[in-house]
Amino acid sequence: MSPEACKGECHVRTDVWSLGIMAVQMVTGDLPYPHQDVQLSHGILHKLSTRTDYRPNLDQVPGWCLDFIKRCLIFEKDGRPSADELLVDPLFAAVT
Repeated sequence: MSPEACKGECHVRTDVWSLGIMAVQMVTGDLPYPHQDVQLSHGILHKLSTRTDYRPNLDQVPGWCLDFIKRCLIFEKDGRPSADELLVDPLFAAVT
């Protein structure tokens, strides 16, 4: 869930955050949050809604997709790229 969704706000770029989280899970096989927070999922939601320094762990993300994921996981929704902007990301250049 995106930081703004944790506060009850909905925005089109909320899905971009979700894409970033799913991408981390796909390339690492693990959730991008500390395991103690995952066990208490409300802990993740609370931290995302109250702290701007709570970031997903990207240490295990391979370099070939790190920039793309970092762009998806920009904390402030207005700083995140749109879906159209992501489609022209270098990550997709080879397949389009």
